[in-house]
Amino acid sequence: MLSLTSDLTIWLCTQPTDMRKSFNGLSAQVRKLMLESPSDGALFVFINRRQTQMTCLYFESGGYCVRAKRLEQGQFSLPRHATTIKHPLSATQFLSLIEGFDILIKRQRNSAETVDLKTRCPPINTSLLAHMGNPATTII
Repeated sequence: MLSLTSDLTIWLCTQPTDMRKSFNGLSAQVRKLMLESPSDGALFVFINRRQTQMTCLYFESGGYCVRAKRLEQGQFSLPRHATTIKHPLSATQFLSLIEGFDILIKRQRNSAETVDLKTRCPPINTSLLAHMGNPATTII
């Protein structure tokens, strides 16, 4: 089980990835393309060329884990002006990416500012969240 904590490093690969790759192919892509070690405890996120499929690779104490999601409609939103092969994501940005929100942050809000979420965001898929336990900290 993967816990999304504030100290978890999440890397998004900005290059399109062949979704036929599994453990060995994705870990090789992490080493060669992203110049990272796939067993260092980070979460690596890959998206295909059409931006309809996402695969996540991470290493646990027992070995590699791969999780995938395929959208029935729509596309995942990638950073618009990514200049590097790997792009860091926060846990919030990662969860937003999974739910289909745009992960571009134009400015950081002060904690004193309030946002009316009902008028600014589409509804969250609560059936998915019910299966996930605590949606802010756990992905199964």
